[in-house]
Amino acid sequence: MNYSPEDLDVAFSETQLNTWANHPSSQQFTDTYASVKNVLESTKAPYFGKRTFKVHLQGSYKNVTNVYGTGDVDIVACSSDTWGYNIDDLPQDQKNRYMDELTAGVTSACGPFKIELFNWLGSYYGYGEVHMGKKTIILQGSGSRRKSDILACTDHRHYYRYAFPGDTSFHPGIRFQTANGLWIVNYPKQHYKNCAAKSSATNNWFKPTARIFKNMRNRMINENIISEDLVSSYYIEGMLWNVPMEKYGVTFVNTVANCLSHLREVNKATLLCANGITPLVADSRPDALSPANFDSYLAKTIAYWNAA
Repeated sequence: MNYSPEDLDVAFSETQLNTWANHPSSQQFTDTYASVKNVLESTKAPYFGKRTFKVHLQGSYKNVTNVYGTGDVDIVACSSDTWGYNIDDLPQDQKNRYMDELTAGVTSACGPFKIELFNWLGSYYGYGEVHMGKKTIILQGSGSRRKSDILACTDHRHYYRYAFPGDTSFHPGIRFQTANGLWIVNYPKQHYKNCAAKSSATNNWFKPTARIFKNMRNRMINENIISEDLVSSYYIEGMLWNVPMEKYGVTFVNTVANCLSHLREVNKATLLCANGITPLVADSRPDALSPANFDSYLAKTIAYWNAA
């Protein structure tokens, strides 16, 4: 579909966008995370003392881009006993050195850890409250506890230098396996750091704008304009992270129009996820948005914006 510059003249009111931009109270989320984290780190857990692991947040709550009334608490339980690795960016001599020195204990397996987490959560909360999802262990909400998605994963190292042990450099990430055996790598630390930097560089316009786009997505889902699986809030953050700094500011009407205008003109093959490492839009990648979904989401969002 082709657009003219006038296509983005009609917009939601600034009052509506200000409402969507607001950050909702996170107390219920904070309490949920603290409670589940305590359970995962319990000394009574069968894996406690046997594994080295850390529990931390990721997703919209971590990045302060969550919106009112939606969103699960995304919790990561990451084992550092083993790790996955990527040495594709190393020169051949460093690849050879890494493989020669690779110890037998370095693998990317996280299946046993995931099963241990599932069984512990099931025994603590009740197996009716916990089930295996495609990517995560899902703990249902109950009372004031929000629904939680718990990702069992291992460390991942994307090397860009391996001169010798002790003289190495790599992008630290996480790696997990889906229910159908597919491996996915993510870089939540870089995502968080880059989104915080973008927010600062845009004089704090970035994160409120992300909340506007997420609220608009949720309304389009509720009105059956798009499906929930067309694009996740993670990819929306990635899209907006790619928008130049100067497109943000003045008013939210102006900012949203500028973002949509930039995204419709940009070469989508050049876009990166907010982690700054992996492609945002690509075919046949489990960690990227498909070109067809990118085009569909953008076209429907522009049409929805224009019809406001």
